[in-house]
Amino acid sequence: LTVATVVAALVAVLGLGPNLGVPLAAVIIAFLVALKAMGLAILGAIVGRFVFDRIGFEDAPLPSHVLFGALPLILIRFVPAVGGPAWSLISILAWGGGFFAVIAAWLARSADPELGPVSN
Repeated sequence: LTVATVVAALVAVLGLGPNLGVPLAAVIIAFLVALKAMGLAILGAIVGRFVFDRIGFEDAPLPSHVLFGALPLILIRFVPAVGGPAWSLISILAWGGGFFAVIAAWLARSADPELGPVSN
């Protein structure tokens, strides 16, 4: 949430006032948290798929990939001396993955005429 805190501080510094600044900061923080959660799920699925392929469970369901892939990513945070920098890298990758997923879904929806316009 460090980036979210910086964004909230920037909104406050811009002087948008409590009527616009506080709700805008809350929406931005909620969006960033959701983006990071989505990206962490994507990274977890990738790591989990790799782990399950290595131990011979190629047909494991996707939720187990996400669980057993995200768990080591989260636990890395608690390793002394390397946990902080590793979690920072994982967070950056998670936000990037989440952002990429949102943009890719939006582009796929806007390119498919059967799904209709994005504004629906």
